[in-house]
Amino acid sequence: MISRTDQKLIVSTAESNAVGYRSDAGLLPANTPKAPFWWDEPGQSNSGMKWVNLSPQPGSFEKGHFGPEYGISEAIENASVFKFASGSTSLAKDWKPGASDGLMQQFLDELDAAMKATSARPYCFILVQGESDAQPGIVDDYRDNISTLIRLVRGKLGANIPIVLSVDELH
Repeated sequence: MISRTDQKLIVSTAESNAVGYRSDAGLLPANTPKAPFWWDEPGQSNSGMKWVNLSPQPGSFEKGHFGPEYGISEAIENASVFKFASGSTSLAKDWKPGASDGLMQQFLDELDAAMKATSARPYCFILVQGESDAQPGIVDDYRDNISTLIRLVRGKLGANIPIVLSVDELH
């Protein structure tokens, strides 16, 4: 359990842009931050449902891959980063905000467990969304899906939690 009362809980989620599949951990500098880190890439790998020291996730490269958690940990003093991300997923088809059978409910359940295992206070929520919701047939539902996601996140982290929405600008 993290016992520092000044720890800031940064919650990062969404798809492959948050996972960092294309970011080679072998290129990270030796003096990377040592922030508390809880991560889950559903169906791929995770931190064992516990807080660990910030580290690359196994996968894409020999030394693993990483997402925005390294930049976040450098930019925000006393950051504890919770990351739950799954590549090539959409809010409409996979996350299903408000439904009991989507990644959103898994995310909320795991966030509950992580929050019980830390004294870090909610600081901000970062959604790193890709292009998967910009497809015909689901793009029209994006406003409702993102609104529901924000409502659920604010219900968990606090009504005034700052929310950062980012998108994949390459697609």
